[in-house]
Amino acid sequence: MPNHIHGIIRIENQDPIDVPQHVYGFETIENSKRPKERRGRRSLLGLIKGFKSVTTRIFLRHYNSYELAALWQASYYDEVIRNEEHYTRVLDYIDQNPMRWADDKYFSH
Repeated sequence: MPNHIHGIIRIENQDPIDVPQHVYGFETIENSKRPKERRGRRSLLGLIKGFKSVTTRIFLRHYNSYELAALWQASYYDEVIRNEEHYTRVLDYIDQNPMRWADDKYFSH
């Protein structure tokens, strides 16, 4: 899609962690009470923020246009896929999404 992307992030081989109620995704390992890890655990918010940051830097390196640098909206939509049936529906939606571009309110000929 020209105006948005879809993706599925799969988290594997991770043991559940206990997160104290006062620690939120935007806090860093350094200011939380959790023990430090080699790479640290990233929240989904941190992962998305990093993706947006890297892609914006790559864009600026190639196009050198700060007027166009606002590539991303501030928020994002997430959904937890809990079973195979749900996964199949989400995958089908993503697969079929480009064919619905002409129906998008931002579509122009």
